Amino acid sequence: MGKYVWPCPSYSRISSGYGNRVHPIYGTVKFHDGVDLASASGTPILAFAPGTVTVSGLNGGYGNYISINHGGGLMSFSGHCSKLYVSKGAKVTAGQKIAAVGTTGNSTGCHLHFGMHLNGSSVNPLNYVSSKDTVSNYSGAKSGGTATNTVKALFTAYYPAANAMEGGFLDALGNKLDPSKHTCAAPPSVPFGTKITVQGTGTALDGVTYTVNDRGGMIQIENGVYHFDLLMNSNAECNRWGKKYGKAVIGGSGGSSGSTSSGTSTE
Repeated sequence: MGKYVWPCPSYSRISSGYGNRVHPIYGTVKFHDGVDLASASGTPILAFAPGTVTVSGLNGGYGNYISINHGGGLMSFSGHCSKLYVSKGAKVTAGQKIAAVGTTGNSTGCHLHFGMHLNGSSVNPLNYVSSKDTVSNYSGAKSGGTATNTVKALFTAYYPAANAMEGGFLDALGNKLDPSKHTCAAPPSVPFGTKITVQGTGTALDGVTYTVNDRGGMIQIENGVYHFDLLMNSNAECNRWGKKYGKAVIGGSGGSSGSTSSGTSTE
């Protein structure tokens, strides 16, 4: 009996596995953070396990994309979909139809890009589920999940540099930076619009919620620690606060969580 559900029962083959590969579009070696299941356009995509939809919409090179928080630090995501059948915040059951296979985003043909994260780190989906795990033999929980995920974090205060190379006073979406709106830069795997709540820094910012609207080359996930840059009101405030380790609550408060990129794709 299966603890999880294979997300695309009508797939024809695994067209690309997990790990480093020569990217079919860019022609360079890139890390592939999931498995590609070749399927006809419109083939149903099923929820791998019960949980809460944290992202449903366009997400950079992944095209039409859905991520689901299954609780316990486990998140799954589906990219290149032709249609999305559930919205952010929806509770889904294992085996529920959530989307349809397509070729949106950076894609060379119809397939499902299926990926998973555990506590913020990419993991091989084939270590959890196989094509033998059908809806009929599913033995896991019928419902569950949470819209939030708490991770280890390194928060760095920043104030925009007045030069075009570093984006100036514009965020990655081209909007003027406004410290009063409590925005932050996050790793590429955290979609724009995600809510990030600061915890455990021992400062007045604990409990303050920021919205992801920016990126940065050094803003990554290292050894399971998420890096976030918090926009401050001035250079002086930025220098006073510096860097602090703590925890970040990803999602909740109307936000989204999950791990994929927006504009920086490893699909």
